[in-house]
Amino acid sequence: MAGSEGASPESVGMGEFEFDEAQNSVMVRLSSTMRFVGTVNLIGAVLYGFSGIMRLWISISQPSAANVATFLVVGSVSALFYFTGTWTTHAAGSFKHIATTAGSDISNLMSALGDLLKLYRLQRVLIIAMLCVAAVGIGLMIVGLILGTGAGGPAA
Repeated sequence: MAGSEGASPESVGMGEFEFDEAQNSVMVRLSSTMRFVGTVNLIGAVLYGFSGIMRLWISISQPSAANVATFLVVGSVSALFYFTGTWTTHAAGSFKHIATTAGSDISNLMSALGDLLKLYRLQRVLIIAMLCVAAVGIGLMIVGLILGTGAGGPAA
């Protein structure tokens, strides 16, 4: 019903759309869920980053194709988690602004959608890059195993 209070969004100011309480509740829940997922991704980035630093140290102290390859794979995964977590938490903040501010819901929605577009464009690029780096890493591991220079690999 267009005339019922709360049943339809109200127009505020210069044609600015304003979401009602139920719609704002959805935005808050979405924001909270996105913030959780983004935070878990950032924690994953830190853990993979720490593992990557350890692999880098091993690669420097015990150079082998397998060690370098493992570093490249772990580092790529860490970067993917970092950027995904950063953009997800940023988009979550934009969605939360929709529910917690008045008079600028469409502007905040467009900002949130812009953040999501950046997130998914970045993820697409990182996934393609990660797959390329992982392919190089796997190739280096195979070469290391064939040549017998991999950690724990067969001796030539």
